[in-house]
Amino acid sequence: MEKKILEELDKFRLLSNYDNNKTLNENYTSIISEDGIVKNVLKTGKEVEAAKAALSADKSLLKAGVKVDGVALKSADDILNALKAEKITGTELAKVNKSLLNSTETSLKLKNAIAKDISLSPKFLEDYSKLTEQEALNKLMSKGYTTEQANMITGQYKKSGKSFGGEVSKGINNTVTKEGDIIVKGNNNTVIITKDGSSAKVVNNETKEITQINKGQKIKRKYNCVKRVCNGGKGSVELVATELPTVKIAEELDTMNAGLLEASLKAMTPGFNWKRLVAWAAGLGIGAGLLWWYFATNDKKVPDDIPTTPPKDGDNGGGSDFPLEDGAYTTPGDPYQYKVVECVWYTKSWKNRGKIIKDWISLANNKKATDILDGRHPDARKNCNGNTTPQPVVTTGSTSTQDVVNQQYGVSPQPNAQAEVQTTNDDINNY
Repeated sequence: MEKKILEELDKFRLLSNYDNNKTLNENYTSIISEDGIVKNVLKTGKEVEAAKAALSADKSLLKAGVKVDGVALKSADDILNALKAEKITGTELAKVNKSLLNSTETSLKLKNAIAKDISLSPKFLEDYSKLTEQEALNKLMSKGYTTEQANMITGQYKKSGKSFGGEVSKGINNTVTKEGDIIVKGNNNTVIITKDGSSAKVVNNETKEITQINKGQKIKRKYNCVKRVCNGGKGSVELVATELPTVKIAEELDTMNAGLLEASLKAMTPGFNWKRLVAWAAGLGIGAGLLWWYFATNDKKVPDDIPTTPPKDGDNGGGSDFPLEDGAYTTPGDPYQYKVVECVWYTKSWKNRGKIIKDWISLANNKKATDILDGRHPDARKNCNGNTTPQPVVTTGSTSTQDVVNQQYGVSPQPNAQAEVQTTNDDINNY
């Protein structure tokens, strides 16, 4: 075992920044910590089911089987179990990763984890670290990865602090010119915001395309709606810069690029209007304001009913104006947080959307909310005895908790709350 560790460390010294101030065990631990990223993601039921659906749909993979110790695994369950146990390696792991990356069933979270695993592998460091970023992208695409997948892998590589071609990865670089203009330079865009706050430019670092933004004026580009039903059926809309993008937005246009690209693809899905898209993007940590500026500065079809002016991150489903408390439960797209106190569900606002609930209120008398939350988080009240017994209504001021809950959630019992949860996150709060 010691010999194997030493061999791995010799390779590690050559391929990464070995810290001579650390002990052998400390350095080796840093190697181990980079493994198992996909395994950790596959701990949740939602991710496991999505991965299972993706593998089940790949008939060619199941027919050929994935070999582990010479034995071919030909069921999605067997492959998943071996994947979580980290028994699939080498070319066999590459086959599974490619299958999951190519599937529409696989979540963005799992795809990013796979991309990170690939980018941190010793083989990737050996084959790609000395290339320029463009050369790395070209090589990945020559091996069958799509442009999006190649960008995801190189993006995870840079996000981990590594760099291509021996250059130091600078990430986002903010500078102020002598004139007082703010320059935000990232890997994808350079944003220049004037000192007087009257205008800004967004420059695509690759294509050199410039989007001019003048405060109070239409952004000089015509945007086509996905279904061509926006703006009174004209099929296009002009977006007006009533304010300039903030420095934070300028940075996030770059750092959140992969998620924003996923959102633009999701916007093409039937039924994903602006409100629904913003609720979905909130699960990726993307606020409404950032989403709006992405569509305003990129040549993408805009979702139907997109606001003509930039919303605040708290409008239409974005942003977080309330702290997420330790131990609280959340669900992507749901603007509320939840906790269990003495076997009773309580709720308060998290996202600045819907009916604002600033203080924790009890859901004891709301069977619909309780059933849905039990379906989402089955372990939260598993040790409670008689956890469906309503608790006394709590009164705050002149308005009882029950009144607030009735208005916000409705109290109709649901015969199959879990089935509801699987289809939408709007069941608890019809905002």
